[in-house]
Amino acid sequence: MIYLWASTGHHSGTGRPLRIVGWEDWDLGPDHLVQTSRGWFDAVDYARQVAGG
Repeated sequence: MIYLWASTGHHSGTGRPLRIVGWEDWDLGPDHLVQTSRGWFDAVDYARQVAGG
């Protein structure tokens, strides 16, 4: 299962607005609960937003 997400807010140190998007790749068990999760987000874009670029 793939879970797409987006998070918005402000960086606690700089106060700059942030919008981070990413995804999770989940393996589900027979009970449909998440057994493993592998996630990704664009760390370069996050750093750029924190820096104000």
